[in-house]
Amino acid sequence: MWMTVRRLSLGVSLIILSSASLLISDWHQRKSVGGKIPRVAIVQHSATAVLDEGVLGVLDGLTANGLVDGQNISIERFNADGDFAVANAIAGQVGGGRLRSGCND
Repeated sequence: MWMTVRRLSLGVSLIILSSASLLISDWHQRKSVGGKIPRVAIVQHSATAVLDEGVLGVLDGLTANGLVDGQNISIERFNADGDFAVANAIAGQVGGGRLRSGCND
């Protein structure tokens, strides 16, 4: 048992040292959020009763935890209505951080 712990201790200590060095080297690139409101995008492929209820459940959960749309969080809802081309455009907007333009529900 002691021999196994001794063998693993070298690997664990190397992992801890490399993680710490990576975190320290990235320290200057971190930005504080400051007064920015977090943005959330809810993307649906189509409008069905089950998906709509799921979105309402997410919104209710956010509200129950004190996150109200327009006050301390910005929520954008997107719906592709079953069209793959529109879904790709929405994915490009959401993935590229370009909310607030077209294709929203």
